[in-house]
Amino acid sequence: MSEVVDEKGIPTEAHTKLETARELVLDDKAFYKLHLLFLLQKGIKEAERAELLALRINRFSREEALYWISRILHFGKTQEKWAIKGL
Repeated sequence: MSEVVDEKGIPTEAHTKLETARELVLDDKAFYKLHLLFLLQKGIKEAERAELLALRINRFSREEALYWISRILHFGKTQEKWAIKGL
């Protein structure tokens, strides 16, 4: 979230607005990373694992995040389980 920039390349400081914002403007990369994190968070019960997952996802490129989202949403239950275990 700290890397989100607007269309002019100016940092939006989105990470500082999460607590107070009602509408948060994200770029594609941040949106896909958050989407992936939200898809995966339902099975995580330990804070340390959630943090590790978020740190790993933060290192992803836009394309990597889209790849994993597509594996979870569009390739059936077998691929979904494979993708979740892979992450």
